[in-house]
Formats: sequence, structure tokens, C-alpha cells
Amino acid sequence: MTSRSDIERMIEESYAARRQNDPVGALQYFADDCDFRIMGSHLLGPMAERISTRSILASAIADLCATWDMAGVRRTGLWIDGDTAIIRHAGPIRHRPSGQVIDTALLDIITVTNGKITAYEQYADTQLIAHTLKTAAATG
Repeated sequence: MTSRSDIERMIEESYAARRQNDPVGALQYFADDCDFRIMGSHLLGPMAERISTRSILASAIADLCATWDMAGVRRTGLWIDGDTAIIRHAGPIRHRPSGQVIDTALLDIITVTNGKITAYEQYADTQLIAHTLKTAAATG
């Protein structure tokens, strides 16, 4: 089992890479067979599809970095129990293509096995995200 301090360090480093728009840096913390999902309805399209292969995960993380600027998002809570961490983070997220900024909070549930993220679920305000995407498509 990965130690609590190692899980916390890995979370800090992977989220820092994401805030710095570094998909390769963020990806290094995920296991090759990680089960990754942004929980949401069909309104989010492919963003809400379950991913479990490294090549598709690499592409998805690169797309998320290209689409959403999360530089202003900060961790506001962290709970670790065994190999599971729950992370709450909040702040402004900018939709890069349109420049629209939304202020929101996210909740992630992460499972770590042998020092790698093996499961990742993100819960977000999918209605707000879908509205931002729809508005951007209508004006873009």
C-alpha cells in the first residue's frame, strides 16, 4: 500500500502539472490501466466517457489541458483513507477557446495502487460546463 504522505505528494505534484497545463507531467502519475472518468451526463459528450487505456487517457488529458485553463484552481480539502483520496478544489476555470471564465468547485475520488493512480472519478457542475460549451459553440 502506498503511504499517506506519498499519496499526498503525488496529488500535489499531479495537480500542479495540470494547473501548469502540462499533460505529460500530469499523466506520469496514472497507471497504464487507470479507470478514468469525469462523471456527467451525455451533455458533456466524450468528456464523460469512461477511459481505461493509456493512449486514450493521454489524449483526453491533453484535450482537457487545451480546453480548460485551471491555473486559478486551488485545493480546499483533502481526505485520505487507506488507498483512497478525496480532493475538493475550487476556483476560476477558463474555457480557452472562448475565454469564458466559470467559478466552480470540483470533487475527485482517487484510488492509488503501488504509487500510481488506478482509478479517478471527477464530479463537477456538469450543467455549468455543458452551458459553457454550448455558449462557446454558439458564439464561436
